[in-house]
Amino acid sequence: MTAPETSPAHSQDFDRLYDLPDPRPYFRGLKPSAYRMPQTVAAAVEALRPALLAARGRPPDETLRLLDFACGYGTLGLLLRHDLTMDALYRRFADDGLEEDPAFFAARRLAGAPYEIAGLDIAGRAVAYARRVGAVDLGFSENVLDAAPGPELSGFLATCDLIVETGAIGGLLAPGFARLLEAAGDARPWMLYCPRPNVDPQPPRAVLEGFGYRVEAHGDPVAYRRPLSEVERAEVLRQGRALGLSDADVLDADGFMRVQIRLARPGS
Repeated sequence: MTAPETSPAHSQDFDRLYDLPDPRPYFRGLKPSAYRMPQTVAAAVEALRPALLAARGRPPDETLRLLDFACGYGTLGLLLRHDLTMDALYRRFADDGLEEDPAFFAARRLAGAPYEIAGLDIAGRAVAYARRVGAVDLGFSENVLDAAPGPELSGFLATCDLIVETGAIGGLLAPGFARLLEAAGDARPWMLYCPRPNVDPQPPRAVLEGFGYRVEAHGDPVAYRRPLSEVERAEVLRQGRALGLSDADVLDADGFMRVQIRLARPGS
């Protein structure tokens, strides 16, 4: 696999890398930013799991059904199910070896790994890769912004425990969440999502509250990634200021975008 001719300098540059048969160009482009949200969110899911299952009246060792919204190549599932870190993934995808990927991940599979994971993304080739390497059990290449979830995705949502989002494009959150919760119906899955500091958090909050969810901060703000260029850094700061944030709210002392993970649960 040949590396991209130019390194991404902005999140929009990933459009050409997000839906390929091989995730290597995507991860090579991300590595300079030290992107780490899937690892942080995987730890949050693990910590949240006992309380979620208890709230749903189920034993702590039962399989948790999770939808990875905007799953891409299945990074969250790779981290939840395997003895791996983001740094290990960056090392793996630094070299060629697409055909060996399934065996690589199978050898690092955690015993138990009590998750049934469905991945949802419009990027069909990325979702297919996630299924091939065992990051997800079910893969759905659907655009829920334009249409209601199809029958199979709706069936999964009807028994889903948790919907997770690790930094999707901000405009996807509110309309995407609305369609997913409409399809989920009485399942009332919990929601864990991560709006970036240059994304208005009010539209998704309004949608969730409209479905009878309460939204709260989940822990302290965490490091998302560094901007990929001075142009992107200036843009993120400008957009954050427009949302009423200080520069220190947007970027931490190490230059990482600061993200407040949010948890939404049914009830007032």
